[in-house]
Amino acid sequence: MAKKPMSDTFTFDRLCAAFGLKASRDGAIDLIDGNFDYIMAQVDGIEDEDERTRSVEKIENEVVDAYFGAAESAIEDMAEQWFRLSITKIDGDLYRVKPMKSWEDSLTPIVETINGVGYFYFRDGKELMRSGPYTAREAVLSHMGYLNDVGSVYGEESLERKFERNLDRALRDL
Repeated sequence: MAKKPMSDTFTFDRLCAAFGLKASRDGAIDLIDGNFDYIMAQVDGIEDEDERTRSVEKIENEVVDAYFGAAESAIEDMAEQWFRLSITKIDGDLYRVKPMKSWEDSLTPIVETINGVGYFYFRDGKELMRSGPYTAREAVLSHMGYLNDVGSVYGEESLERKFERNLDRALRDL
């Protein structure tokens, strides 16, 4: 029986998980819940109940958009810079991951990051592909979570920290 091809299309939650980012739809809801008093204070002077409800919904939508945007931006920036991967929003909650040049080209920095973490060592992408066995595409899509380790391996900002910084900046602008 032929193996089903690995998808390069992800929902928001799956995209975050695939890259090792602890952001999710539930995280956005938790952010709103944790700031309920602040949100309600923003609509405190509005007497009309319908207008008050619309204002609360508007603020909540802005917070969710800021949260999603911060996660998307962190993943897009770091995936492009470190793993030579392009993340494209294709429809609503769907994203497609593609190599900027080729799957083999994107596999090289992933192998270097895996080796830098130190739990495994691969001489090159071909050795990692044999370990699966994987195609280059499958190897990249299966190991994108190492993007979260770039910070500790290379002494750079982590994916989580970049997300937090993006979110903090976005929320300040609301």
